[in-house]
Amino acid sequence: MESANDREIDLLAVVAVLWKGRWTILATMLFALVVGIILYAVVPRSYESVATVFPLRQSQYAGYIELATSTALPSAGENQNEQDAGVKAAFPYSRDDLFKEFTRYLQNPAHLLEIAEQSQILKTGKGTQPGQDDALAFVRSIVFADPSEKNPGFTMRVRAENREALGNFVSSSLKQASVDLAQSLKCQRRSKIRPLGGAKVGHFAPQVGNVGRA
Repeated sequence: MESANDREIDLLAVVAVLWKGRWTILATMLFALVVGIILYAVVPRSYESVATVFPLRQSQYAGYIELATSTALPSAGENQNEQDAGVKAAFPYSRDDLFKEFTRYLQNPAHLLEIAEQSQILKTGKGTQPGQDDALAFVRSIVFADPSEKNPGFTMRVRAENREALGNFVSSSLKQASVDLAQSLKCQRRSKIRPLGGAKVGHFAPQVGNVGRA
């Protein structure tokens, strides 16, 4: 039968072994510290911003319907069927339609490329002027993710070295998608809907995640 003493650990023996190798342990710690400082100074820091876009809430969508009927339909009809038909003609877009259109415009490569070239997001500390190839590479690096069961929102994930420029790029991209959607609705709608003539259509409550170091 195995004795209980065989399973015991002699702490004094462990301490003695560690003490004998104290200089090796100390040298390893100092080496790791020096390497970390060098990497921190040499390797460029990278930041990441995640914007999550959700569909319009039902209350917001109902507000657009009400505005559409009040501005585009002087007379909504004498019965409910005529009124429903008038509402559909004035605002023939479902919540899902608006959400899909907004996310489609958000992924527009031409506008993303234009915003990237106009912003400071492509500039690095190397002193070189970024070209169109750099802008194309940056746009291709943007990751879009469709809604799923775990995440009901549409996400846009962007990485860059300039933290402030990163926030401006994401904000400008969301704003441009709102403007594009508003202009599309103005061209496609059957009746004039004044409240949707501006960028207010972009109230999809995008939640921009905290920008942090990657």
